[in-house]
Amino acid sequence: DRCARSAAALRLSAPPSIPSMKAVMREAARRNRVRDGWIYLQWSGGAAPRDFAPRERGRCSLVVYARSKPVRAQAFAKMADGVAAVTTPDLRWRRRDVKTVSLLGAALAKQVAADAGAFEAIQYEADGRVTEGASSNVWMLDRDGALWTPPPSPDLLNGITRRVVLSIAAERKTPVNQDWFDVETLRGAKELFLTSASAFIAPVVSLDGAPIGDGRPGAFAQAALARYLDDARPAPVAL
Repeated sequence: DRCARSAAALRLSAPPSIPSMKAVMREAARRNRVRDGWIYLQWSGGAAPRDFAPRERGRCSLVVYARSKPVRAQAFAKMADGVAAVTTPDLRWRRRDVKTVSLLGAALAKQVAADAGAFEAIQYEADGRVTEGASSNVWMLDRDGALWTPPPSPDLLNGITRRVVLSIAAERKTPVNQDWFDVETLRGAKELFLTSASAFIAPVVSLDGAPIGDGRPGAFAQAALARYLDDARPAPVAL
């Protein structure tokens, strides 16, 4: 669904139907003997004469690859020890809700994190609003036990894992505020964690070198990961 919405926003032709894409992804996983790993899907706009706004395009194409990776083991390792994050100004374009391969801004933020020895860079706007990580959505649990995450908007990607965690929170009857907050509010959080398709749910135990909460992975993040890895986990909330 998000692929189709993003294609429409970029004025590309509609991608294949969901059943067709699922069939291709299953076949890619089968041929590559992937049981635990990644399946990556990309809808390409096709070849065109070099121009900023080509009037003629070749046929769009679907690109799918699958590769093995111990993603579950890595998720458990992150949950056991937690990860570090740093903050950095958000330098990206203004339609981050469109899922594309234009990742220069994310790559620059990731380099900030790597230079600091951190797992992720949490980005913020000039007005102080936290948007998202370089490749993740940001969550915090406040001292009253309510979850906070920035609202869906053109300023961030409404991640699939983010939407599953919203379903898990509803299942657990945990209050959720989809609203803006700043970096200083993050520093005072009881829990801080990240969600993404590759990291699943990663608890942040230090931010810019200072501990978050008691410096250990929090109870909500641990419970959410266990539920996320359950074969019967709830579906993501609708776009």
